[in-house]
Amino acid sequence: MMSKLGHSDFDPKLGNGVYLRGSVEWVPIAFTADTGSSRTIIAHSVFSQIPEGKRPVLKWSASLMGAGGSTICDQGTARLNLCLGNVELQCDAVVAEIGDQALLGYDVLVGREHGPAD
Repeated sequence: MMSKLGHSDFDPKLGNGVYLRGSVEWVPIAFTADTGSSRTIIAHSVFSQIPEGKRPVLKWSASLMGAGGSTICDQGTARLNLCLGNVELQCDAVVAEIGDQALLGYDVLVGREHGPAD
């Protein structure tokens, strides 16, 4: 049974929006909850902080579109361990050049995982 996020897992000091402290492959980061994103996206700068021996291999591309139809340059998709407060899960996340450290997409917010067949 998956743990639920508590009020203390949200960090209002990070600015306007909904932010969660957590980690990607044990690299500490702040997640931005983005219900407008269908996929969870991890910044390439965060992905590169994962120790090389533990860094998953990037696979298929995701072809992302940003707000207003702009394209987002992605490097691929990887199965990553995410920790959101006291919740741990695995997610097929897109690694891309984004300004945030990570965007929690609709896939994680509703518990749906993506794979190559999607």
